[in-house]
Amino acid sequence: DINGAIRPIFHSAIVIDSGCGKSPVMETMFAPHMKENKDAFSKRTKLEIETEQSNKGKKEKKKTPFVPPRIVEGTTVEGMQQLLSEIHNEDVLSGPDFKVHGNKGKEFQKPGILWFYDEMAEMLQSMNAFKNGKGDSSVICTILDGRGSSTTRVDKEKNRYYTDCHVAMAGGIQGGILREIADANPSFFDQGLFQRINFVAPPFTPQKADSPGLDSGLKERYDSKIGDLFDIDERVYTLSSEAEAVYLDYKIYANKIFNDKGRLGDSKTKADSAIMSAIAKSKKTVLVIALILEILKDETQEDIISGETMEGAAAIAKFLFGEFEHIANYCPKETKVITKKIRVYNAIKVEGDSGLPQRDIQQRYFREKGQGGKALEDFMADIVDTCPEIKRKEGKTGGRFISTAHEKVRKCYQCYHVITLSRDSIFYLSL
Repeated sequence: DINGAIRPIFHSAIVIDSGCGKSPVMETMFAPHMKENKDAFSKRTKLEIETEQSNKGKKEKKKTPFVPPRIVEGTTVEGMQQLLSEIHNEDVLSGPDFKVHGNKGKEFQKPGILWFYDEMAEMLQSMNAFKNGKGDSSVICTILDGRGSSTTRVDKEKNRYYTDCHVAMAGGIQGGILREIADANPSFFDQGLFQRINFVAPPFTPQKADSPGLDSGLKERYDSKIGDLFDIDERVYTLSSEAEAVYLDYKIYANKIFNDKGRLGDSKTKADSAIMSAIAKSKKTVLVIALILEILKDETQEDIISGETMEGAAAIAKFLFGEFEHIANYCPKETKVITKKIRVYNAIKVEGDSGLPQRDIQQRYFREKGQGGKALEDFMADIVDTCPEIKRKEGKTGGRFISTAHEKVRKCYQCYHVITLSRDSIFYLSL
């Protein structure tokens, strides 16, 4: 924000094929949000009865306070605007004690809303449908940024106005569908919509008959933690001197990537431009992640973000940027070379720190005559050069290639499974 304040609003989407177990896990993770909705609406029902009784025989009728939902599923962009306008202009029932906040012309701590799509393609495909390909993507960007909006219509009942908002978007989408949508809607990259969403494409995990379910103890701790976060008061965190130093290093890292892409000039591809935008926005994302991690940790109750927390945030932000970079290269109509690079990268990513032997890479992807030897060496050198998380481990017959992306995040902060939306645990936070 203009005054330097960053709010813990994080947007995320898991890129995964249908049938890989995304929906059941999401239902588990969002159960606390659904319970909050149920409690709030139960309170509203009770208040409606009380209001109706108190209005009997009176000329001036009281109005039952508006109850904002904690989680909204499947609403349109216009529907979200209407909800945000109601939160801003009506008397609102919110907070852990369900107090009535008179908000007409007054500011108060607005409730956070989780905007959820089990299949995000539904929302993306419907955007801009009736506006000649323009309109919704720019509006949704203002919502995701937490900014206000003012919309005037001929029908005054449809006017929308709110000064700011606290909305976090979350959902899932299949990789092939994401590519089709990106090809059909280039404005989603051009206007920065996709750069605002933290896409994560976890490696394929084979399903097993004896796969363990979600640990009951973990679920209890998760529900308890989320419940505590719903009740948190407004607080302001500041960076420690150690955290400021780590953040400066991250900005140097981000600026180098931005400047290297910028120097390409007219030779930049659409993916290069999208990557420039994403790395620039990541300088704010890393602060959002640090804030979320500190809130989750909050061992000392001090409103200070530590250097350790910022190191974890920087590792996660780099991981997320790497995920976006590969999605940006995947979504446009790519060349055969890029297609092969993506396949090799994903194959290495699946193996993780155990590594994929160069011999296996050659057998899978370089079987045609003349594709081995120097051509293979140059190809793998390019992958190592463009993908910092891919490392070569020397050995016989070319050694093996390992992906350090997951391990770096695990080492820096034990929040990896939370932030990167793995199949074991998915976490979205909205305050």
